[in-house]
Amino acid sequence: MTTDLNLVRNNIQQLLFAIDDELVLQQFYNALLWFSKGEEGQLWQTLSVFQQEQVLEAYEESENPDKLFTHEDAKIRHAKWLRTIS
Repeated sequence: MTTDLNLVRNNIQQLLFAIDDELVLQQFYNALLWFSKGEEGQLWQTLSVFQQEQVLEAYEESENPDKLFTHEDAKIRHAKWLRTIS
């Protein structure tokens, strides 16, 4: 096991112990479980054609620097949906 992998595992463990919201922990667990059992491309297959087109369009737009904004701008724009974990 690499040092980087150990660091990631330790960071995840610290994050998990800092979360006191049972619902958040259950959702995190469900996501990890789903990803651990998933096969490559499985998520893509769950999307509708419209959703797949939207993802592809967003990817194409991400190639254009004029359409991008900074992480700080994203946090400001989406502050009402963000939640800090303390």
